[in-house]
Amino acid sequence: MHYIKIITQDQRVCIGELMEFEGELMIVNVNHPEKFNVGHTLSCIYNEFTFNSKVLKTKENFIYIHAPLLKNNLSCERRKYPRVGVTINGYINNCINETIFELPPDQHVGITNIAIEGFGFEADYLLKKSFPYILHVELNNKMIVKPRILITNITELDTGYRFGCQINKISDEDNRILRFFILSQQLNK
Repeated sequence: MHYIKIITQDQRVCIGELMEFEGELMIVNVNHPEKFNVGHTLSCIYNEFTFNSKVLKTKENFIYIHAPLLKNNLSCERRKYPRVGVTINGYINNCINETIFELPPDQHVGITNIAIEGFGFEADYLLKKSFPYILHVELNNKMIVKPRILITNITELDTGYRFGCQINKISDEDNRILRFFILSQQLNK
């Protein structure tokens, strides 16, 4: 078992059992979850590392805490970048350069999973491995990200191909949108 020390704004100290730690989300079992409110700022100590955080959700005896991505991985058991399953339409095309690209409707892809470092998607046409593409993904509420990707693996299916890709380049704003989307998907599990 792993434990986390939580210090509230009014300096109350609570020790909670860390149930899950994936990406930017910690799920902590606490004795008195009613003492925590969504939006409250916390100071947390885990593995002798102190960081500031916020309560994102409470449910039964659990509080869901935002643990920002940090340069130092807080735990070797933490999956640094969670992958969330989705069913989202997207478009892909060749990356001519940083600013010139078209998003033709015939280059449709079906996004199947999303992570901070990359995407999984399916298409009925073959793409080149290790070749740069621009992926156009519309997330919830019209949030759009357009990262530059590289295909890292290809699996042939009966209906086409499944691709795994890593993000090669992404704007700061698109990265923020992507992190927000992944965290919101984790909270809605």
